[in-house]
Amino acid sequence: MKSEKTNKRAIEVALHATELLPHAGESWCTLAAAYGTSKRVYESIRSYKKSLFYDSNQPAVHRNLGHIFRSLSQKRDAAEHYKQSLILDPHNRQAYIDYSNVLVSLRKTDEAARVLEEMTKYFSNTQKKLPVLIPRHVEIQQRIKEAAEFNKKRR
Repeated sequence: MKSEKTNKRAIEVALHATELLPHAGESWCTLAAAYGTSKRVYESIRSYKKSLFYDSNQPAVHRNLGHIFRSLSQKRDAAEHYKQSLILDPHNRQAYIDYSNVLVSLRKTDEAARVLEEMTKYFSNTQKKLPVLIPRHVEIQQRIKEAAEFNKKRR
């Protein structure tokens, strides 16, 4: 019962965030995650897609959609989202594995082998030193600061 109340409260808070920041991908992503926790799959998909509409540069959202579509046996959609996730973030080993597994289930074994080979080459050529990714909130704060400076100059 407690988790049900917690899930309901998380959805309420996330809905409020989408009202306050309707054009921010992050608020829709938060709502999608809250719906997902409450097993409201289709609302979660809609919210993730809306998040991507406002900010298409979110590899984790594509991965999450890949997971959802895979669980719904919509393998082609899952493959597309895993692929897009890898385009945006080629440093995620699990995304390579998830993408190749979906390709195998679609009987595209040659393509799955190519994906795994690409992963192997990519990670063997890197010196086990992945780039430092800027946390999402730091990037957002930087964009807010730049917008404030831009507005100052316009006045």
